[in-house]
Formats: sequence, C-alpha cells, structure tokens
Amino acid sequence: MARQIGAALNAALWVAAAADPAAALPKAQHAFRLLAEGLLRRD
Repeated sequence: MARQIGAALNAALWVAAAADPAAALPKAQHAFRLLAEGLLRRD
C-alpha cells in the first residue's frame, strides 16, 4: 500500500510542478495508472 501512496504523491507533485498543470494532468493520470497496475500485479 505504501508504494501506491508514493506513486500517487509522485503524480500529484508532477502535476503541481508543471508549467501547465491542466496539460500535465492527463499524462500524469496515464503514467499513474501504468505504474499502479505494475505495483498491483501479482505474477
């Protein structure tokens, strides 16, 4: 669970630090989904 929280915080910081947060949000959401799916995968 801590890894998912860290991934969410990283995505939020990415958007907050962006020159254009509205443009960065969709990219951050996509990256977060990919990262979260990888963290949750149980192979």
